[in-house]
Amino acid sequence: SRSEAFPLTLIEASLIGLPVISSNIQVLKEVYEDDEVGFFETDDVNSFINAFNHVKMNYKSYSKKSLEKTRKQYTVNNMVKQYISLYEK
Repeated sequence: SRSEAFPLTLIEASLIGLPVISSNIQVLKEVYEDDEVGFFETDDVNSFINAFNHVKMNYKSYSKKSLEKTRKQYTVNNMVKQYISLYEK
């Protein structure tokens, strides 16, 4: 996708241990590091192929890191705290 608010499919895939490849959208770059998600430049087929191959060669590492980050960041308690903080502003 060229733009997206925040793709829940990324969280869902991470939570079942799948590595994720995503277009290089800003909202994801703010949350995930390059070694947690395989990012590629939008509209660049070679960038996608490179990201795919890199994640494929490092499948276990990407799976583990994205799962750890997602479990830490997106717990029910953290989400509630973030919503409360948002409403308090």
